[in-house]
Amino acid sequence: NENRGILILVVEDTYIGNTGFDNAVSQTVEDIENDGWLVERLDVNKNDAVASVKTGIMAIYNQDPTNSKAIYIIGHVPIAYSGVLNPDGHSDHQGAWSSDSYYGDVNGIWTDVSGNNTTSAQSRNHNIPGDGKFDQFSVSACELQVGRVDFANMPSFSQSEEQLLIKYLNKAHAYKIK
Repeated sequence: NENRGILILVVEDTYIGNTGFDNAVSQTVEDIENDGWLVERLDVNKNDAVASVKTGIMAIYNQDPTNSKAIYIIGHVPIAYSGVLNPDGHSDHQGAWSSDSYYGDVNGIWTDVSGNNTTSAQSRNHNIPGDGKFDQFSVSACELQVGRVDFANMPSFSQSEEQLLIKYLNKAHAYKIK
């Protein structure tokens, strides 16, 4: 397939300027283009609000909505959380869960007015009205495919987040050319 459409590459900017990371991302862009995609890149900061990241994605999407097909997230791009649920079945995890579908849903309505749960053992799962975590526990069909590569907060590994990202991207490249 020589024209898969537009892939929006969202790169968290912490390691931009470091040669190994920049080379790995450049190689990834080349691999994606060789697969038939047109890559539109968006660099973001890990401290940006999820709404700001989505605004950047939407700006690219709106330039050509017919051909925009996918989002590929590299690094610790801000994570949208949504719902009051426990999909793993553990009652101590009930609350908001990560939801990259927020980025892939270009026409859905996401609210932050009714989710109310602070009983989860993990504060990241807490969800109260107005906290920036969304209410939805099911969403409309996403218009964009979404994939994420994120190695933040993985203390069991001896390598740094940057080293893990580079290693992953290089391994993906090796797979594509073998």
